Amino acid sequence: MKIIVIIAGLVVLAGCSDAMDANKTNFENVLNKTLAEDPVCFGISILGDNMSKFPVTYSKRALAYAHNTKNLNQFIKTGLVSSETVTLEAKTHWGGSQTGTKYDLTEMGKKYFVEDSYLSRFCYGNKVLNEIIEYTEPAETGGVKVSTVKYSYIVEDIPDWAKNDYLKNIVKEALNSRDEPIKDETVLYLTNKGWSTDN
Repeated sequence: MKIIVIIAGLVVLAGCSDAMDANKTNFENVLNKTLAEDPVCFGISILGDNMSKFPVTYSKRALAYAHNTKNLNQFIKTGLVSSETVTLEAKTHWGGSQTGTKYDLTEMGKKYFVEDSYLSRFCYGNKVLNEIIEYTEPAETGGVKVSTVKYSYIVEDIPDWAKNDYLKNIVKEALNSRDEPIKDETVLYLTNKGWSTDN
C-alpha cells in the first residue's frame, strides 16, 4: 500500500509544470490573464478643452467643424450617447447667447466607456485565447530571457449595439473571430516568478 502511494505521488509530481519552463501551458496561463485585462475597444476623439471626456458641448458654429460629429451621432443611435440643445453664453465682449449641442453618456454608455487622457474609447468585447500557434526557443536579450509567442484569440460577449449597420464594419474582425480567430504575437519575459508580458 505504501509503495502504491509513493508511486502515485511521483506520477503527480511528474505531471507538474515548472513556471520557469518555456511551454504552451505556461504561456497559455500568462496570455489568458493578459487577454482578460485587455478588452476590444474603439476610440472616439472629442474636440476642445474637454478632449476625450463627457459631457462635451459644441456651439452651433463649432459643431459644423467638428470632425467627429458623425461618430457622435452614430453613438446616439446605438444608445451609448445622448444629446440635447442648450443655450450658451457667447464668449465675446458683445455678450449675448447662442445655441449649442450637449453630448453625454447614457447609463448604458457609462458601462462601456473607458476614459483616457490620450484616447477615450468604447469597449465591446472580451478576448479569449484560442491557441498558442508557435513560440521561439528562449534567447537572452539584454540580460533577460525572452520568447516570441504567436497565438490566436476570439472575441466574446459582443453587445447588440456593436452590431448595428454603422459599427459592424469596425468590429467585423471581432464578429467573425469564432470562424476566423484573430492572430497576434507578443514577447514574454522570464522573471524570477515565471513568464510575464512585463519586463
